[in-house]
Amino acid sequence: PNASINAINADLPFGHLVGSHDENVRLYPALLDEAARVARPDARCALLSHEVRLMERLLAERPQWQVEQALRVDLGGLYPRIFLLRRV
Repeated sequence: PNASINAINADLPFGHLVGSHDENVRLYPALLDEAARVARPDARCALLSHEVRLMERLLAERPQWQVEQALRVDLGGLYPRIFLLRRV
């Protein structure tokens, strides 16, 4: 149902071993929009992604999500971000 979830966590495909950048270009916007639909106001969302530029662009286009933090982490030589979001 709409506006029914308090928290969302996802380890998104990086496009290396699973999927591809082209697939992520289609997947990520759909995921952000569906998450916004089911998230309650003030819900939190934590997304791990190596597609940093794509995520930054998509989040800038989606005022329903406020980026509270983008934390760079080291995953064995890869440096993805954990995007901590709040539903507004």
